[in-house]
Amino acid sequence: MTDQTKRLLLGLYLAGAIATLVFQIAVRSRECAGGSDCALSYGKAVVWSVVWPASWVAYLKGRV
Repeated sequence: MTDQTKRLLLGLYLAGAIATLVFQIAVRSRECAGGSDCALSYGKAVVWSVVWPASWVAYLKGRV
């Protein structure tokens, strides 16, 4: 795999992670009740954004 291909794949992965983080925070901000609850929920959003392919599978399975 060339360096250019690796950079392209990394860029695509990062774009997906950023989109997932924005989505996760938008969904979670509606459900926040208190400061500590929000912090924990937003922390989970960051984790999900790192493993975003799994988060989209989990989200879509919940919608079906």
